[in-house]
Amino acid sequence: KDFSNIVEKIYEKKPIYFLFPATSDAQYYRNSNYCEKTILFGPGNAATAHAINEYVKIEDFINAIKVYTLWAYNFLK
Repeated sequence: KDFSNIVEKIYEKKPIYFLFPATSDAQYYRNSNYCEKTILFGPGNAATAHAINEYVKIEDFINAIKVYTLWAYNFLK
């Protein structure tokens, strides 16, 4: 399965695709041709990311763990 199918299975809704206005390490992988397709994914809410008292709901954290685990399992098998 590809990553978006796993996200849809865990969250029970289709993932949202958008251009990310900030920067991350993903740009270095993409620009170096190491990995042309990059994904930014993680738990939490963009409104609280990098803010004072930043937090992640436990349910979001557990769901992200499930997504990463299923993706790794499918990728490595």
